[in-house]
Amino acid sequence: MENTILNTEEIGKRIREIIYSNGENYVSVAKELNITPQGLSKWGAGRTIPDIQNATNFCKHFNITLDYLMLGEEEKNQGEYPLYENNER
Repeated sequence: MENTILNTEEIGKRIREIIYSNGENYVSVAKELNITPQGLSKWGAGRTIPDIQNATNFCKHFNITLDYLMLGEEEKNQGEYPLYENNER
């Protein structure tokens, strides 16, 4: 297994793409994840990355894998960034 260096700019790009392709915005997602919109904005700008708990919550919210969010290598779970059905989280 080779070491992987996380690319904050690429992670930020995926975060923005996931949020906007679901018709959401930073404020609504931040509220759902119980974080500040400013913190989420920093992730989306590639200035910081979420800690493991926040990254996991983000992935659950959008039904994607942590591998996809952080590495961009794995296929999304189903469809194009679907939300959980019936608000199951």
